[in-house]
Amino acid sequence: MARRPKLLRAIGVLASCLCTIAAPVAGSTLPPGASIEANYKILAEALIAKNAANLSLLLTGTFYQRLMNGSVETRKAFISDETGPDSGTTLTALTYHLAALTVSGDRAIARVSYSYTGTLNVDGVAKTLNGLVHLTDTWTRDANGRWKLTLSTMHDAVAYVDGKLVEDQQEQLPPTKVAVAALKARAVLIPTLALNADPDALAGVGAAVGESRIVAMGEGSHGSSEFFAFKNRLFKYLVEKKGFTVFALEAYWGAGLYVDRFIKTGKGTAQQAVASLAFWTWDTPEMVDLVQWMRDYNLRRGSRPALSFVGIDMQDPMGAIGYLATYLHRNDPAEAAAARAALECAAESASRRGAIPAPGCREQVVRVGERLQTLQNAPGDAIAEHSVATILQYLDSKNRSEEARSAARDRDMADNVEWIAAAYPTEKIALWAHNFHVGTRPLFNGSTDLNDRPMGEYLRSAFGRNYYAIGQTFGSGTVRAIVSGHGLEAVTVPPDANDTIASLFNSLGAAAVFVDLRGLRSGTPLWSFFSTQRPVEEIGATMDPAHPAYAVSMVVPKSFDGLVYAAKSTASTERSQYSQMKREVRSDDGSLWLVSGLGFDDVTVTASADGAALNNDDGLNASPNTLLRRFDAAPYAGLTVRITGELRSADLLGFVYPFGEATASAGSIVGSAQADPFVASSLARWTPFQMSFKVPRSAQFIDAGFWAEGVGSVETRNIKVLPMEASHRDATSP
Repeated sequence: MARRPKLLRAIGVLASCLCTIAAPVAGSTLPPGASIEANYKILAEALIAKNAANLSLLLTGTFYQRLMNGSVETRKAFISDETGPDSGTTLTALTYHLAALTVSGDRAIARVSYSYTGTLNVDGVAKTLNGLVHLTDTWTRDANGRWKLTLSTMHDAVAYVDGKLVEDQQEQLPPTKVAVAALKARAVLIPTLALNADPDALAGVGAAVGESRIVAMGEGSHGSSEFFAFKNRLFKYLVEKKGFTVFALEAYWGAGLYVDRFIKTGKGTAQQAVASLAFWTWDTPEMVDLVQWMRDYNLRRGSRPALSFVGIDMQDPMGAIGYLATYLHRNDPAEAAAARAALECAAESASRRGAIPAPGCREQVVRVGERLQTLQNAPGDAIAEHSVATILQYLDSKNRSEEARSAARDRDMADNVEWIAAAYPTEKIALWAHNFHVGTRPLFNGSTDLNDRPMGEYLRSAFGRNYYAIGQTFGSGTVRAIVSGHGLEAVTVPPDANDTIASLFNSLGAAAVFVDLRGLRSGTPLWSFFSTQRPVEEIGATMDPAHPAYAVSMVVPKSFDGLVYAAKSTASTERSQYSQMKREVRSDDGSLWLVSGLGFDDVTVTASADGAALNNDDGLNASPNTLLRRFDAAPYAGLTVRITGELRSADLLGFVYPFGEATASAGSIVGSAQADPFVASSLARWTPFQMSFKVPRSAQFIDAGFWAEGVGSVETRNIKVLPMEASHRDATSP
C-alpha cells in the first residue's frame, strides 16, 4: 500500500557513502593538515572502486557514523554498505573541499563538503545525478603516526536528478526545553482512544480542521491498533460535531460498494462487510467497530444525511465488474449481453498478478462506458459510470512497470477522491489511508516530476486549504506486517534513542497527542523544531525484520497539516474471521462439502453424489468464495497426494483457482497446493485439473475443490485424492 520510492532509497545510500569514505595512505612524515588532506584526495578512487581493504585501513576499530536523523551506523555496517551490491548509482566524478581543520595533539576536527556527479538508474533509464554533502569528521593519530577516522557526522545533503531536486536533508537536533514547553501549551492530549469516549476531548482537533471539506487521516503503519482507534474516534467526532457524511478508504472501489450497502440496508454483518474489503490491513476490531457504528448511526439518523462508505483504490476490478454486469442486466439485458466480452476480458486480466490485458481490452471497456450514456438517469448510473473508470485505471496499471504503476496509483486514487467530491457536492469527506498517500509532499523535497507524487499532493492542488492532512507516528511497540519468509505476524519495533519526535512528545503521557502544524507561526520554538527534517514512521504492509523501525525524514509541516503521536504501538489483530465464515453442505450420499465466503443467500450450493455447484448472484460479492470436498486425511498421512477433478461453467464472469489443503484438528492449515487459474472462456465444457502436495502427519482432513471470484456459477465433479506412491488406488470416498 505504501512504499518508499526506489529513487529515494538509492539517493539515501549514496548520501551516506559520501560522508566519510577515504583511504588512509598518507605517510606519517607529512604535517597533520597535509596528511589528512592527502587522505581525502583518495576519496574519489575509494568510492568508485568500492575498495573494502582501503576503507578498513582508514577507520579506527571504534569508528561510527552519525546520520542526519540522529541514528548511528557501526563500522561493520558502514563498510558493508559502501562495498555491497550496487544501488543503481554510478559515480563518474567526485570533488571535495576541506573547509576547516583544527588539530590538537593527536586529534583533529575537519569540516568537509563533497560534490559528486554520476548516473542513477530510474525505471531502467540512466539519469544524470549530482549532489552536495556537508559533514564534520573526527580524526585520531595512531601509534604509527597515521591519521584514522573515528567519527563522522552528517549535517546536510542535497541531490539532483536531471537537474531536479530530489533530496534535501538536514541534521536533526534534539528538541529544546522551550520547544517541549511550547508543545505542552499547544498540544491536544487524548487520554483514551475508546470509540465511546467523550467526543469533546477532540474539540482541539476540530478547531484545527476548521471548515476543511476533506480531512485525510494517515497512519505510520498499516498494522497499529492505536492509529485505527484514533481514526475511529476522529471520524465519529467529525460526523457528530462537524457534519461529515462520507468515509473514503484506501480499499477497492467495488468492495466499498459492498460495505456501503451494509451500512445503508443492514444486509449481512459488519464482520462480513469488513471481510469484503479483502485487505488484511483493514481486517481489525477497530474497522469492524467503525462499520457497525456507521450502520447504527444510519438507523437512528432521523432527518440527518445518511453516512456513505466509498473505496478509492483501483488495484482490483472484480467488484466494479460485478456491479456493471448486474446494473446492465437490470436496466438493459441486451446491452448486458453486448458488454459481456469486455467485462470478461477485464476479469481475465485480474486472474494473474502479472497478466497483461489482451489487445483491445481497454477499447472494449471504453465502448461499454460510451453505451452507458443511453441509460442515464437509471438508478445507480453514476456508480456504473465510475465503475468503468476504475476498471480502466486497473487495465492501464497492468500495462505499466512496477515503479510506474505504484506512482500512477496515487494519481488514480486522487482522481477517485475528486469524483467523490463531485458526486457528493455538498458533503464533507473523511479520507483514511497510509501516511505516504495522504501527505501533501513526496518523501523527498523539491521536484515532483519524477512520477512519485502522493495522492495528498494532487488533492492539495485541487482543494487547497479545504484539504487537511493528518499524519500519525509512534515511538515504539509492535506492529502487524508481512515479514519475508514468515508471513503475517507481530513485529517488535524497539525504542530509538535518536528519535527526536519521540523525545519531544514522550513527556506528555497521553494515549495519543495531536498538534496542529498548519497554525505554527514562523520563528516560534515549535516552528523551528519542525522546520528541520524529522523521522516519521512509514511502515507499510511488509517489513524487513532486520530493520523493523522504518522512518522517513521529512519537514513534517510540508507533508501534514497536523500530527498525531502515540508513544506505544500495539500490533493490530484480525476481527472478521473471514476464514471461519463456513457452511457445511451434505450430498445425498453423505459427502461433506464446505462453503466459505460471505454467506449471503445469494451464494448457494447444490451437492450430489457426483459433485457440487456454487452459484453467486451477488454482483457486489467480489471476495473469493470457496467450495471444498472434505476427505479424511488419515490414509494419506506423511504421503504426497495428487488431487484431481473437473470444472465447468456456463455463465461465470470471473475466474477459478482449483486448490487443496490439509488442516489440523484445530483448523490450522498444515499443507496446501494451488493449480493455475481457469477463466470463464476455458470452462465451456468439463475441464480437468490436478495438483499435489505432501500431507503432514498432523493433518486431520484434506479439503479439495476451488475458489472462485466473480458472478455466476461453477461446477466441479470427480474430485479424487490419490497417493502418488500408489496412484492406481481410487480414493474417491471421504
